[in-house]
Amino acid sequence: MYYKIVNKLKQSDSLGNAAAWVIGGNLLMNILRLGSNLLLTRLLTPELFGVMAIAGSLHMAANMFSDVGIRSYFIYYKGDLNEDFLNSVWTIQIVRGGIILLISLLLMYPAVEFFNNDTLFFVLPIIGIGSLVLGFRSSMFLVYDRELKQSSLVKIEMLSYFIQLVIIIPWAWISRDIWPLVWGCVINSVLIVLLSMFFLENRKHSLNFNKRIFIELWAFGKWILLSSAMWFFIMQIDKVIIGKLSGMEQLGIYSVAAVLFMSLKQFIDQVLTRSFFQKYNEIIRNSSDNLMSSYMKYKLFMDISVGTGIVILLVFSGDLVSFLYDDRYQDAGWMLSVLCVGALLFLYVKHIEVLMVAHGDTKAAFNLNVIRVVWLGFALPVGQLWGLLGIIWCLALMEIVPLIYCLRKLSKYNLLNVYVEAPSFFLLICSFLLG
Repeated sequence: MYYKIVNKLKQSDSLGNAAAWVIGGNLLMNILRLGSNLLLTRLLTPELFGVMAIAGSLHMAANMFSDVGIRSYFIYYKGDLNEDFLNSVWTIQIVRGGIILLISLLLMYPAVEFFNNDTLFFVLPIIGIGSLVLGFRSSMFLVYDRELKQSSLVKIEMLSYFIQLVIIIPWAWISRDIWPLVWGCVINSVLIVLLSMFFLENRKHSLNFNKRIFIELWAFGKWILLSSAMWFFIMQIDKVIIGKLSGMEQLGIYSVAAVLFMSLKQFIDQVLTRSFFQKYNEIIRNSSDNLMSSYMKYKLFMDISVGTGIVILLVFSGDLVSFLYDDRYQDAGWMLSVLCVGALLFLYVKHIEVLMVAHGDTKAAFNLNVIRVVWLGFALPVGQLWGLLGIIWCLALMEIVPLIYCLRKLSKYNLLNVYVEAPSFFLLICSFLLG
């Protein structure tokens, strides 16, 4: 029975269909988040959202410091997706959820002392429980992801989030405290586990430990673990530097541009890692010789659609900020304009990074983050001589050296072609001139 399911799923959906579901789902999720935030901010005090922001950052740290690349390894895996393999990956997934919970417990006392907020003592372990519950999610989730069956996965994510909102918004209206937000994380995890039973082909799971699979996963994912830890540092350094050197007011204005910038980067990451990554892996697994033609086609698609969209956003960033926010936040317009240059660079680097990881070169992803950290270490002290403008330009140009590294890697894979990369550099030149 199980092998019939796998063979059925191996008839992968098209890349266009998968990308459409990812893009549509991402946009609808952002609309839901925006709408729910507008409602919840009218029901709850800013202090409660501040506590959740701190808890969210610490939970993100726990996630990144336990990330051994289970999903990437599963998609890259060239062997048979048999019961032994699936149960072993499922077991490791549960163990990772337990590790995240353990890290959350270890952070309880330091967080309370550092932030002088007793609520964090209870918030952190509850959010950690959500990660443990999510570890029991069906291994078929990974199978569907690998075979580009994104429609079912997006439906699960959308429905679980919608039901979560249906529960926590009335709860917040009645209680007016932090617990609807906190327990919402656990509710979402439970819903994803339950809904996967209805939307995905079901299979019986059992705990299993295969030493060979664990060793292979560690060999593949150790660089991802180190890379994720460094990425957490990179994601936080802008707030620390701007808050320290420019003050809380400028940090608050910057945060408006940073939220839009991070949403854009998250969108790029989702499209590339949830559709293109699987397709490149499929081509490489099958030893196909059409990798170059596929890369050309997908690269052109991303340049025309996402790249051009970023340039348009750059041009109208000031108008967008003026429309969404009051006069106090107008400086966020030029900040977003500069950060759009960084988003365009990120688009090109991330696309090549996805291609490198599809080849199993996870160390390259680690090297990229090392380069980013070194850049920030040298560029930020120089950038601050020009004040806030210099700092933000340093953050925007963080992907310049990684792009050079990626182009060298493309040459190694015999995929570097000046005509393929020309549209990217044309858009980059436009963004530099306009930014």
